[in-house]
Amino acid sequence: GLSVKAICRPHIVRIIGKEAFRPKPKVESALVSFAQIRQHLLVAPHKEKNFFWLVKVGFAQKRKLLSSNLKNIHIPSASIQQAFSDLGLAKTARAQELSLKQWCQLVDKLDKFIV
Repeated sequence: GLSVKAICRPHIVRIIGKEAFRPKPKVESALVSFAQIRQHLLVAPHKEKNFFWLVKVGFAQKRKLLSSNLKNIHIPSASIQQAFSDLGLAKTARAQELSLKQWCQLVDKLDKFIV
C-alpha cells in the first residue's frame, strides 16, 4: 500500500501457491522484498505523522470522494478545493488515484488543519 511505498520500495519476489500451506488458504501469498528503505519520507520529518494520519483518513471510506473524507475531519471545504486546484487534482478524486508525491504535496497544503 501507499504507506509501505512511502518508506521503501516493495517488490514481489515470487508468488507462493496455496498448496504450500496447511491448512490450505483460499488465497495465494507472495514473498515480498523491501529495498531502499528511507530514513525520511518525501515530506519534512516533522510532517511524517501528519502524512500517515491524512492517508488513513483519505482511505477510511474508499468509495467516497477524497474531499468528502477530508471534510469529515473538519478541514474547511474552501481549503480542500484550493489545495486540489493548486495540485491539479480533480474535485472527484478518490484516495487511490493520488500518487505518493501528490499525497506528500497534499500534506504540505493542509498541514495547518491537521491536529
